[in-house]
Amino acid sequence: MTNNFSPRYDSAQNPAYFIDFTASSSGKRLSGTKRQIRWRFGFSNREAIENGSTGPACRGEEHEVILTWSLTSGKRTILFDGEQLHYSMGKISQSKFEFDWMMFGKHTMKVIAYAAPTLRATTNFRQFDLLLDGRSVFDLPRIFELGSDRKLIMTPKSTYERYNHGEMERAQTMHTNGERRLIHHSGSLQSSAYAHPQPERSQSLPPYQDFAMPSDLISEPTPMIGEQDLISSPLPLLDQSNVDTLHYSLPTLDYSPPITQVPSFE
Repeated sequence: MTNNFSPRYDSAQNPAYFIDFTASSSGKRLSGTKRQIRWRFGFSNREAIENGSTGPACRGEEHEVILTWSLTSGKRTILFDGEQLHYSMGKISQSKFEFDWMMFGKHTMKVIAYAAPTLRATTNFRQFDLLLDGRSVFDLPRIFELGSDRKLIMTPKSTYERYNHGEMERAQTMHTNGERRLIHHSGSLQSSAYAHPQPERSQSLPPYQDFAMPSDLISEPTPMIGEQDLISSPLPLLDQSNVDTLHYSLPTLDYSPPITQVPSFE
C-alpha cells in the first residue's frame, strides 16, 4: 500500500494523466456571476505499464478539484476529492485568484483563476488552470497515451503548429520529384515551403536594361547665370548667357487725392 509520503507518479515510468475539465455558470439571478470549475486527473498504475498494458488499463489513483467562485460576494471554495480544502472571502473588484497547497506524496498543487479573460490574452493564456508540480494538467498525457511511446504520438501543441503542419504538407505536394529529393536531403522543407517564389524570366525576352529618362526641357529651368530677372519666366531652350536681360519699369502712379485750395472771403 502506498503511504502518504511516497511520490504518486514518475514522469518516465508512470506519468500523471489528464481526464477532463468542465466550467459552468451557476448564479441565481445572473448565471455568469458564479463560476464552478472542475478538473480531474490521475496517476497511472506503474505495475500495469511495466506489464505492457496501454490505455484505460493503466488507470490508477484519480482525483478531483472543484473551484466555486462567486463574483458578486467574493466567496471562493475549493474542494479536493469532495472535502473542503479552502474557503475565503475576497474583494469584489479582485479579478485574479490563486491558491496552492501540498497534497500527499509531497506534490504541490496550485489553482489559478481569472474573473474574465484578459484583453491582451496570448495563445497560452488559460482563464482557469490547475498546476501539478508547476505543470499544467492540460499538458499531461491523455488516457489513451498511457503505456505507449509518446514520441510516436505526434499531437500538435497549438493551433499554429496544426496550421503550419498542414501548410508544409500542401507545399510539399506541389514540388516536383527532384525538388522534393533536394528538400529532403537539405532539410529545408519549411524554408522552401514558405519562401516567396521568384518569377522565372522567359529566355526569349531581352535582358534587363537601365534607361536614363531625359529631363523635361520645357518645364525644367536651366541654371541661373549672372543677373536674372526673377519676375519674368526663364528661357530654358536658349543660351541665357547671350541673351540680353529684359527689364520692365512699372509706371509710378499717384493715388493721393487732389488738394484743392480753400477759397478765402476777404
